Amino acid sequence: RLALSYLAWDFVAIVAALVYVLVLSLILIGSLGVLRLVTFDGDVAGTPALGLGVALMYNGLLQALTAGRVSGGGAIVGLSWFAFAFGLPAAAAISALINPLLHDFFVALNYLNPLAYMMLGDGTSVHILSGAGSSATVHHSHSLIPFGIWQRAALAWAIGLGSWAVAIVAWKRLEV
Repeated sequence: RLALSYLAWDFVAIVAALVYVLVLSLILIGSLGVLRLVTFDGDVAGTPALGLGVALMYNGLLQALTAGRVSGGGAIVGLSWFAFAFGLPAAAAISALINPLLHDFFVALNYLNPLAYMMLGDGTSVHILSGAGSSATVHHSHSLIPFGIWQRAALAWAIGLGSWAVAIVAWKRLEV
């Protein structure tokens, strides 16, 4: 029960951070006088759902990895940023040159990489518009997680909640 209370407060803090960043971003954009240029597409609800899911997933994975440990949790948390931002994507890219089976392993491992879910777009490519009006140029970039925004959000939420469940079980073993 205590673990659920802590996790609930973690979730409240994650939501508060998202709202805080969103409000500050809109204030900054408004102070620059370009708020009228901000537009929303059909995934306007999917983006915060994905963002919250990724934050929950990251928190859950770290809770699960550190819950059963008496010490060393700080090192896991500190190294996780490097592993998620550089280590797993680089391992997937480099292993493609070495061994297809090893490459498939690292690509699969990236499904546990919260940052891999943040690629926006239709899941197979990202559309970045540069220019103004009809003279825009579209550049494509492939995502590590080849699903649409709602599927990535659902998967991130599922992994996050599952990781929290693993952490709760590990905490109960420590309390006994």
